[in-house]
Amino acid sequence: MKKKVIWSITVIASAYLLGMITYRNDLFPLNVYRYFVKIDSTYKAFDCPSTDDRSGVPIAKLYKYANFSQLGALIGDSVIEEVYDPRNYGLDRWTSVALSGQMTHCFLKEIKNYTALEPQHTFIYLGGNDIDKERDTNLICRDYEKIVATFQQKNLPLTISEIHYGLESRRKRISVKTVNKCINEIGKKFKVKVIPTPNQLAFKDKEESLLFSQDGEHLNHEGYALWMKILSKQLPKIVSE
Repeated sequence: MKKKVIWSITVIASAYLLGMITYRNDLFPLNVYRYFVKIDSTYKAFDCPSTDDRSGVPIAKLYKYANFSQLGALIGDSVIEEVYDPRNYGLDRWTSVALSGQMTHCFLKEIKNYTALEPQHTFIYLGGNDIDKERDTNLICRDYEKIVATFQQKNLPLTISEIHYGLESRRKRISVKTVNKCINEIGKKFKVKVIPTPNQLAFKDKEESLLFSQDGEHLNHEGYALWMKILSKQLPKIVSE
């Protein structure tokens, strides 16, 4: 009986240890499972936020009374959505047009709803949710390039941003580094300005993250004040024609 108990404890402990190592280092078979679960073919419509979620009205119609030819558009996910009013941070004549949970492949599905706004200038912050859901970085980069190419084809002035690193426990730093590298390569290829992520938003620990973040990923007021100050210096001034 005693041997059975010891054997059971040994098996459970070994399985637990193996599971921890596999999960942390993304080893076989978990990495194979993650890849096939996360690739495009398994993303369903309900995984994507939609501009039609807003009372079933496409975003171009929702903003039909706004003259975007005299506005700049901050486009992206919840990090942009929670800016609320960019004017509070010195970004005059800019407005936030974003959806919580937005991802690069989702944005591509309805990119025409955004390009139809025809803003004077567009700033895009995307890719964070892709990384959080452990989407293949090659697919993220592929879709990001398509997004930039579409805006250029429409002759819409564009600036793009690196992804914030945040806390390692919330977002894999190696994945952020990989995607930020390709964002810079895309910017160079299409001659589009890339705004680097502030070093202050790469947090060493939870305590440090609380200076600029709610949860190690989403920004608090101090985080937005820091980031928007940088954007206000890097983004073009929107002029009233």
